Amino acid sequence: MHFNRVAAAISISLAAMVCVSSVQAAQTHQYRLDGSLSDDFAGPALVSNGGILGASGYSFAANQGLTLGASLGSVYT
Repeated sequence: MHFNRVAAAISISLAAMVCVSSVQAAQTHQYRLDGSLSDDFAGPALVSNGGILGASGYSFAANQGLTLGASLGSVYT
């Protein structure tokens, strides 16, 4: 009888872990760099500090690149 309770508790715990692991945060910013430095979700645009923005990406040399002037919040990856 005790074994059945333990097995049930383990099954419930595993089911809870599967449910939790499938939850993902919604994407809030996307920068495709396809001729534009703007955010696809109307957020702050990137700022060019030298370099060349083309139709399929951004090229830059040493001491050049992109910056983001605004904060994206406390959670980001």
